[in-house]
Amino acid sequence: MKRRFVVLMPFDVFRSDVSLVKRIVVSALFTSHDIRRDVVLVFLLHDIDVKVTVLGEKAKHVHVDEASYMGIHRRVLSAVEEVKASGQKKFPHWGFTVEKAKGDARDLQGYLVSTRGRDILEVLRSGIEDITLVFSEKGDLQGLESVRISRGKKPVDVLIALANIWIDNYA
Repeated sequence: MKRRFVVLMPFDVFRSDVSLVKRIVVSALFTSHDIRRDVVLVFLLHDIDVKVTVLGEKAKHVHVDEASYMGIHRRVLSAVEEVKASGQKKFPHWGFTVEKAKGDARDLQGYLVSTRGRDILEVLRSGIEDITLVFSEKGDLQGLESVRISRGKKPVDVLIALANIWIDNYA
């Protein structure tokens, strides 16, 4: 099953909280021994209208430690600044793309992850072929059905890890 994770995040958080961003990337992309090839991870930096996309099928040389990820993150941040200025798509690292979002926050489709809504297991058993899960601190995106991965409030990286476990085991 193809899985797409969309994380709505302000640019200041994306720029300053490298540890969180790295944990999200690791939770979305990695299995115990390899990179998940069926994953698309999108950071939607809604306040500057830029998106950073990570394609599991093209990602290379991404490591789980923060020191290694820091170099990738610096290149991504540089590409974000260039995209903000020029509007041209950039490819800062294998599998990473930075481009203008073109109103993507308003056009999101998929399931909004929250502590309420349909259980993820019910959604997975409904026969869907691909799944898009949207993570937002705002929690109120119109037009998206809510899905529950956990009953309690958890960080985004933990929710993505839990979603991957559910998808791996029940899809």
